[in-house]
Amino acid sequence: MQATHPFDNPKKSDITLRTSDKVDFYVYRVILSAAPPPLETMSPLPQQVSDDTSSPVVDVPENSEVIDPLLRICYPVIDPSITDLTLLQMVLKAALKYDILVASEMLKKTLRSFIKDKPREVYTVACKLSLEEEA
Repeated sequence: MQATHPFDNPKKSDITLRTSDKVDFYVYRVILSAAPPPLETMSPLPQQVSDDTSSPVVDVPENSEVIDPLLRICYPVIDPSITDLTLLQMVLKAALKYDILVASEMLKKTLRSFIKDKPREVYTVACKLSLEEEA
């Protein structure tokens, strides 16, 4: 499986994020480090070097379904539209884990948009993620 544009070109990257389902996301460190606070906290030391680019590879425990929308929030592309509450929970959990403020705030706002139709589910997600304001 391959990441989709803009994360699919090994020649347009200087680091590779490899997800738990073995999808490589080719990204630029400068963009990751510009996400406030830096997304570079994902892993301080790359574990290996990519065969495609000879750039460092950082293994992340999340799968590609989670990392793709998280990176889209950080990259200068159209923000993802997350309409599935389960996926939203996973992406928000990763944003909180990596302390990506911009993504966390955007995803919390998206979570609040589900309150009218799915109040119990939103409450459950908010409690699982220790989001007092959303609960």
